[in-house]
Amino acid sequence: MRLINCPAFFHIILLSPITTHIKINVKNNQINTRNLTMGRNILLHCHFFKNAGSSIDYALRRCFPQTLYENKTEFSIVDWNDFLASLLQAQPEIQAVSSHVFSLTPPKIEGIKFHCLTMFRHPIERVTSVAAYDKKRNFRNSTCNIIKNHKITLRGYIKSYLRDGTPASIRNVHTMRFAGEDRGTCPATQKDFNKAIAALNQCPTVGLVNNGAFDESMVLFEEHLKPAFPNIDLSYIKQNVHQRPQSINQRLRQLEEQIGEELFNILLYKNKKDLELYEITKAIFYKRLQEIGSISDKLENFRIRCKALRN
Repeated sequence: MRLINCPAFFHIILLSPITTHIKINVKNNQINTRNLTMGRNILLHCHFFKNAGSSIDYALRRCFPQTLYENKTEFSIVDWNDFLASLLQAQPEIQAVSSHVFSLTPPKIEGIKFHCLTMFRHPIERVTSVAAYDKKRNFRNSTCNIIKNHKITLRGYIKSYLRDGTPASIRNVHTMRFAGEDRGTCPATQKDFNKAIAALNQCPTVGLVNNGAFDESMVLFEEHLKPAFPNIDLSYIKQNVHQRPQSINQRLRQLEEQIGEELFNILLYKNKKDLELYEITKAIFYKRLQEIGSISDKLENFRIRCKALRN
């Protein structure tokens, strides 16, 4: 481990070529961006929890082995514009940043062009993965006291997190993140939904996890990002994947059987905006995919590259 002395407002402890931890003390929220490289392209991965983000991070580590910054610990930073400006000024070699806290609306920093990418997963199907992950970790990261203090079933978990006043981790979470909002327990509003639609329309690199669209999403990302990153290669090996029924409809029916029709319908209602946003995202995604020339050939080439990694 080595300490890099940087401008007075922060220090960087470099732990590895990939992951760094940064301690920032910004005075008066003022950061000098004059020294940032003009015309610099930065890829931002908006890593949604349980939306196949680990597989994307795997691809980014391969593609940017020395120039990827992964934020896995800094969840309490108040101003991410300031944070990114400080990070990119201190480390001009960085080309990509991955974090769980980014939204689809890129920050505005002089001399930097940000390229955001993220994945959208069916919001109801995602719930089972969130619950399974929490259970695997013995709910130690849960902020819901009901979850912490009781051995709980999937039905109990979902029922607890659908209550008002609990973290909105399974209630319209895509709408809130796309809109750039994080209001804790507050429900998503129509204003949030409108902001999410605007962000979706402005970001050409939003992919889909479900229905076998992950590879197509990665090809879409490569095609849109090539002008800024000519050598981009997002081939990957799947990470954090568990055996599930192949069809999303099968998985949804299985979830309804586990938690009961009444609670399943409440879950649908509490994710009404996300479900509508998902359908809009699908339509936009496949339209963008059709606009790519020779998509079948490019998809075949991409899958050959992925297979080569597994062999």
